[in-house]
Amino acid sequence: MKFGFDRLHPIEQVPEKTPESVEWKGVEKEKVRKYSSRTRLSFFRHGDKAKPAEGQTADSVLLSEKGRGEAVAASNPETNVRQSIAFGSTKPRAEQTAAFKMAGSEDAITGDETLDELKAKFDAALAQEAVDAGVVSQEALDNGFELNGKKTGVDSRLDFALDMKGEYGTAMVKSIGEKRYLSFLIEQSDALAEQLGNTTDSRYSDFVSNIAEVLVKYAKVEKNWDQLVAQDAFRVASGKESKGYTETLERFFGSHQGIGESFLAKLIETTKGVEERNAFVESLGNVGFGDVEGFTVDIMTVPGEDEPVVNIAFTKEYVKADGTASTFVFNEDVPLQTIAGFVKEKKEVAVEKADRAV
Repeated sequence: MKFGFDRLHPIEQVPEKTPESVEWKGVEKEKVRKYSSRTRLSFFRHGDKAKPAEGQTADSVLLSEKGRGEAVAASNPETNVRQSIAFGSTKPRAEQTAAFKMAGSEDAITGDETLDELKAKFDAALAQEAVDAGVVSQEALDNGFELNGKKTGVDSRLDFALDMKGEYGTAMVKSIGEKRYLSFLIEQSDALAEQLGNTTDSRYSDFVSNIAEVLVKYAKVEKNWDQLVAQDAFRVASGKESKGYTETLERFFGSHQGIGESFLAKLIETTKGVEERNAFVESLGNVGFGDVEGFTVDIMTVPGEDEPVVNIAFTKEYVKADGTASTFVFNEDVPLQTIAGFVKEKKEVAVEKADRAV
């Protein structure tokens, strides 16, 4: 089980040669593009969660048997786990979902593991790779030496904050029960939070900006990744041993209902208009993603382009209110500055929140 002891590191020198480009075909569109490398980000809701045991908080529960199966089924045997990391919110079911979606196709993963058991398997595989590579001795590990680098992690931007007993939280919970959650988030949550002076509970603009921040971060990571891939190709062309890099770096992000959907809704409205955004909301039943459902972002280095090309794709088959079958498709190249603009909006809101809280 190769889980990738090597980690990304600062690039000191731009290679003189680049590898041959790889053909990329859009998920839904018949378009083919050449890219030298890409960073693929998968955002999705967690799987079905277990019922809390006596005395256990709802936030601490893991996936149910059904949820574990959903996450494993969503994994892709083509994923290069060595070049992948899984992230979740502070609620462990999200991180567990991401870990299964990343590595669920590996023979060593049974699908029955708790989050801690998954982490233990990843750590053991990383340690064995380090020993095999001569980076550390088995004796040092046995004596308590700890390696840097993990295959899973927590990102608070994938989380939500909500006091369900407060006026704002009560309104949100009511919208969920009435199956108008997405409409509440998009059309009412920011205004209601402002009206109530609520500076702590999560709102639409928070969700949008948090996901946008992740994309902007990985647009920078992709530039480094492309140099690593190119350096490795140049190394091979020079008769040296390859470090085994392939063109795709992957990150998996397990989150919660409403978070990824908010980002997509804002993006669709900005690029396609309100009518198309409403069609997106309708495709999700005005509720949100199902278990382990979400969207994919490909951040690609394309020869001739000054900045990485960002493609965002989501497809949903659904039944309209009139009973007719339909498919919603969003598969577009989106300017990075559009996404970065969502982050700027958040920073402006954050300053206003801080002023009000003083």
